[in-house]
Amino acid sequence: MLTYIIHFQNSGSDTAYNIFIVDTIDANLNIGTINILTSSHYMEFYRDENIYTFSFPYIMLPDSTTNLTASQGFVSYSIKPKANLPGGTMITNTANIFFDYNPAVVTNTTINTIAHATDISPDKGNVSNGIIVYPNPAKTELFIQFREFPVNTNIVLSDLTGRQIYTHSINTSLMRISLADISQGLYFLQVQGTDKIVTFKIAVK
Repeated sequence: MLTYIIHFQNSGSDTAYNIFIVDTIDANLNIGTINILTSSHYMEFYRDENIYTFSFPYIMLPDSTTNLTASQGFVSYSIKPKANLPGGTMITNTANIFFDYNPAVVTNTTINTIAHATDISPDKGNVSNGIIVYPNPAKTELFIQFREFPVNTNIVLSDLTGRQIYTHSINTSLMRISLADISQGLYFLQVQGTDKIVTFKIAVK
């Protein structure tokens, strides 16, 4: 599962009345799995084959010199790669942002590469951003401990193709995942917050 966040800011000299984001979905992504997660303002979206348009009608976004904070916005969505992509497959994403009738502002290109199974091994440290994951490798259960109680955070366990095996919202500082129904192999464990995603490589034996 990939999560994209497209940010925009009105850096012009006047209010932006309408904003459109045109995003061409990579051919290696499963267009049927796209899920709009959140947006900073009221938003409508349209699909034309593999092209998604995110429309912010009458957004009335002030320019950055008038109000720096209010001049910014974003939209976020998740999408799964197609099944059985070979290791080394590159998935790119570039969006075009239109402020009223001005020329497009082109975003940076994001590149994700499908890992080779032989290149993936379980994390050794198992500690990142105040999150501790243990044991790893795991056999019957996996624990996720947070040094600070997270807010609006989810856990997602996926296989190497991006297929979600387990999802759960975090409601305690120590989470337990039962691995009784999970096959042996390598997995990605993502801790997904509102502003960042922390990923661990997990081995189930």
